Amino acid sequence: MKTLLIVGAGGLGSEVVDMVRGSMPECYADIGFVDDAVPANRLVHGVRVIGDRSVLRDVRPGSVDFCIAVGDPRARRALTEVAEGYGQHVISVIDETALLRPSATVGEGVIIGARAVVSSNASIGAHTAINIGAVIGHAVSIGPYAVIGAGALVSGGARVGEGALIGAGASILLGKTVGSWATVAMGAAVFTEVSAGTTVLGNPARVFMPARRDRGNPRAPDNLVER
Repeated sequence: MKTLLIVGAGGLGSEVVDMVRGSMPECYADIGFVDDAVPANRLVHGVRVIGDRSVLRDVRPGSVDFCIAVGDPRARRALTEVAEGYGQHVISVIDETALLRPSATVGEGVIIGARAVVSSNASIGAHTAINIGAVIGHAVSIGPYAVIGAGALVSGGARVGEGALIGAGASILLGKTVGSWATVAMGAAVFTEVSAGTTVLGNPARVFMPARRDRGNPRAPDNLVER
């Protein structure tokens, strides 16, 4: 039995602790956190913080598993690339109450929360995070590093690009596209296409913040912030 180190000691990290203990208790002898902003040896949700991101470099590859449990898509990509650059194994964690149809495909390194639904022929990209109660409809395509908020609905045939953030309770209409690294605010209702890198909010969703040139090229954050 290995040790699991969860990168990010915020809310999503605590969710992962509970998912692992409930859904895969036989897999890991111990669980720890890695976080830049929380002092080493502090207990968070009953789990000890091992240290900062230097742990990704210092532990022997293959000796432990890692889960990237931060809810910011840019941070997810940056930290995943750091971990994989050091040869570390980034695992998926899927809650035992999530419903995944057999025809759905799910990439590596994903997090799928309690009572989330991934419907028929949906495609979930690597290193995405799908939060509690989100519904991913039939034939939906979710790009890598995307984050789907709790209770969000992505209707059938919709496409969510790489690194897009769909806020809690937001809805994406049947067949619509949310571009890469775009943000759909909490509770927004998307009836038209959302361009890459833009932020939309409201019902119907309207552009709140236009695309910036750097949004498609996220950089590693200075700290693991919440998240």
